[in-house]
Amino acid sequence: MNDAGVAEINGAGGRFDDAIAAALRGAGFIVAGAAPAPVTLLINTSEAEISPQRCHELANAAPDGAEARVVNILDRRALAPSAETSPAWLEQAGRWTLTRNLALALAPRVRVNAIGLGWGDIDAADVVGAILYLARAPAVTGQMVALGRDREAAS
Repeated sequence: MNDAGVAEINGAGGRFDDAIAAALRGAGFIVAGAAPAPVTLLINTSEAEISPQRCHELANAAPDGAEARVVNILDRRALAPSAETSPAWLEQAGRWTLTRNLALALAPRVRVNAIGLGWGDIDAADVVGAILYLARAPAVTGQMVALGRDREAAS
């Protein structure tokens, strides 16, 4: 991400969702809830949950020839459950499974990926960088980019 994108994130008033949406709009993406035009990138934020129905609507609403993208922001523990994991992990694991299944079902019209947030210092610029990578990588679908450290490394 360039310095202007980082400055835009830092100036977004501290709201993580607002910072991400502002930076992505600056990169030319139409984010759900941010514009009346057809959405080309759906991210699960407080205003836009990812569901199979929403992803199918996204695929049907995309202009002809346009590819739509979905990025599901998860806890990276969805990749490696343990006996110490709380019941909230089940929801994360379910969302990760949904991500992979939607990637298979909606390809090639919609690319569906995830970002797994770990422990440590992860700021909005890190998340936006990962989102931009996933949004711009034409051959990537059904994958997760893990950010931060795993729990054992953070201890």
